[in-house]
Amino acid sequence: NNLAQAFSGHGYRTGVVGKWHLLGDDDVSYEDFVGVLNGCGFDYADGVYKQNLDVLQEFHNLEWSTEKAVRFIKNLDDEFEDKPFFLYLNPTAPHGGAGVMDSLQADCLETPGGNLTTEPMVKGMTIDEETGQNRTCREYRDSVIARGNGTSSD
Repeated sequence: NNLAQAFSGHGYRTGVVGKWHLLGDDDVSYEDFVGVLNGCGFDYADGVYKQNLDVLQEFHNLEWSTEKAVRFIKNLDDEFEDKPFFLYLNPTAPHGGAGVMDSLQADCLETPGGNLTTEPMVKGMTIDEETGQNRTCREYRDSVIARGNGTSSD
């Protein structure tokens, strides 16, 4: 048994978002990887990475993973009605300086699950918390770079 199975056995809906280092097989498809996670007891598995990104030569897409976590927390899929939840969230935050810039300059539509058709929309990231206005993922990432460089007016 694991945490997901234990919580599920007590009536919780369970989810996993982010990095998962326990697969051991980098060649499995994204869909099959999600199936493995479902088999571990997670009702919901999305916005997931199967390995460290330097191994897979992928970029971090924190907006995508965050959007998936928020979707699970808010129960936007209405699968589980009013059940309590357990979410295993392991953000893919870059480990080093080069990875940060590479990820911030990467395409916001690129994910391990394939290319998105619309940009992730997350309050506090691509949706301004104060005004509620949408901004593009590129605008959000540029603001992160500006804050890191000390050139932001935010």
